[in-house]
This record gives sequence, C-alpha cells and structure tokens, in this order.
Amino acid sequence: MSKVFPDVKDESKGLYQFPIFNKQDIESGIVEFKTDAATSVGYIQDPTPNSPNILTVVIAFPPCPQFSEATLTKEELSGWLNNRDSSNYTPDNSYIPVTF
Repeated sequence: MSKVFPDVKDESKGLYQFPIFNKQDIESGIVEFKTDAATSVGYIQDPTPNSPNILTVVIAFPPCPQFSEATLTKEELSGWLNNRDSSNYTPDNSYIPVTF
C-alpha cells in the first residue's frame, strides 16, 4: 500500500497512515490480512463470534483486473477462442482465464 499511497507517511513517527488501517492495528492483530486464490473479488469481513475483535481483509489473488484495451483486447480473446492448435495449452495473454 505504501506504493499506492506514498504521501501518507508520518515522518515524525515513522508510520504510514493508510486510509483504513494503521500499523498498530495490524501488529496488535486487530486487522488480519488473508489472500484467497478461489475468488476474484476481495472483501472486508466483520468480526465474528470466533474472532470478536478481528477485522479480516481478504485480498483476491490473483486480483481481478478491469478489462480494457490495456489488459485484453477483443482480438486477443477471439484469437484464443478460435485457436485450434492442440499443442498450445495456454493463451499468450495472462488475462485470459483457463482451467486445467
């Protein structure tokens, strides 16, 4: 997050003041970060009866990109769908989902 919000460092304390979380909350265990490779949508989970004081942040991994010309063009997708080369199992563009 420091790469996305480089201007939020409090130099006097050596801490990053992020919009939602701070270093003390993370170090004390109030906020817990997890990754989930089975989803393409991240979310923030409220505390539960089993973890009443913990806010869980689930980060989608891999992240789901916003599809645009920068990630995947119609031509690339069409080319992959129409490709009948049996020796080519993976698309050239990593934003085209595949299942093995």
